[in-house]
Amino acid sequence: MEDLKILSEITTRYGNRNVNELEFRTPEDFKKYKAKHKMRPGTVVKVAGKDKVVGEPKGKKSKSKPMPQPSDFGGDMDKYFDALNKRMKDDEKSSPKKAKRQSVPLDFQLSNEKEIRRMAKKAGLEVDSIEGNPNAGLTAQLTGDEEALKKFMTSDDYGMDDDEAKEKLKDDGSDAEAKGFNGVDYEKMKGKEPGAFDRNAVSNLLSGNPELEKELGVKSSDDYDKQRDVLGKLDLEKISKIIDKYGDDDDKESHIERLKDDHGLESESDSEERKPYSARDEIDDAIDDDESEAAMELIQSEVGFKNMGKDGKEAKKLLDRLADAEYALIDLSDKEKDKMKARLKQITKKHIKESKISKLAELSKITTRYNKWLS
Repeated sequence: MEDLKILSEITTRYGNRNVNELEFRTPEDFKKYKAKHKMRPGTVVKVAGKDKVVGEPKGKKSKSKPMPQPSDFGGDMDKYFDALNKRMKDDEKSSPKKAKRQSVPLDFQLSNEKEIRRMAKKAGLEVDSIEGNPNAGLTAQLTGDEEALKKFMTSDDYGMDDDEAKEKLKDDGSDAEAKGFNGVDYEKMKGKEPGAFDRNAVSNLLSGNPELEKELGVKSSDDYDKQRDVLGKLDLEKISKIIDKYGDDDDKESHIERLKDDHGLESESDSEERKPYSARDEIDDAIDDDESEAAMELIQSEVGFKNMGKDGKEAKKLLDRLADAEYALIDLSDKEKDKMKARLKQITKKHIKESKISKLAELSKITTRYNKWLS
């Protein structure tokens, strides 16, 4: 916590300087600095020789007045802080409100669990649970921004009209608390010790924020020791929730960088983006999604059944039977299907390595024995 006092003094010192003195050689240097320091919206800095306004949307020039400086008031710090607090409150009022998160149960009669999860992911929604419903279908509890839910419910994937979606959200929707910060699950933050920069971010948010002062039981005007006692007890999850609730875009961006650089935490989407999608992944997905004809074409393109020897003959036979079941030519129990799919995955794992897709990308159309005569 000793670092917190030093950081507070640094922030104050920079706040009392002419902010135009801050210069950064590259955008990366500026990004690293923002992750460690609170910068007020409207602050002007130089990045790679060009002026940049903190908090300004990309591609737009700021039309707002610069943040007040002590020199504007002849060094009268009381007047300076009054003006600064007023400006920050005005900025908060004019900033867009955070999207409301809701959770709503939706019925699916023709989609399986895998398809529901895929549609939800595409729409930017979370799947809290999937259960069977009385109509022999599935009911999924979906959570996300209210607008994202409306967009999904009125999309071709679901098929409601605007009035039906609004009524559904009104009757069955409920407020939902976010499970994480920018895709980083709060559960992953447990056991992670906040750093001085994390606590200093909360200290900076106290200024001109009576709601946060009341929530934490400490004021921005309280001495360092009292702030240290309160902020020192905050865990990383609580700090993240405070920044999510009270911070602006720059505060959140800085916290994202700290979570990644200082704590080794990143969003699930970031992790998935770095994971290469392999040929075997594509084939496994086709098998799981009851698309046996597609799996057959993919295996043939990637390695060839003949090149797999006895395993190839077995895989071809299994896929033929699964395809017959998909087209209702034979009956297979779920237990039989699961056993056959598990065996297929064993075979593909043996013959197809987890390399990035190459040949699969060239397959623009898959012709099956059931549709090749259709025109």
